[in-house]
Amino acid sequence: MAFALSHTCDQTVDLAYSTIINITISLMQLHLIITEFASTSHSGCDKQDRILENVLSLALCL
Repeated sequence: MAFALSHTCDQTVDLAYSTIINITISLMQLHLIITEFASTSHSGCDKQDRILENVLSLALCL
């Protein structure tokens, strides 16, 4: 019984850790997308490519 509780606790901790990591990565990707929209250093196709790349990276994280 103690092993079962310990194993369940470990799974919960692992899930919580991976969730926190995924949320952090998603927030960083969103920040990159918003920054790219506001950026004046890139324009046209290059800017669209960079935004699309960040959106796809974010989608893969989810």
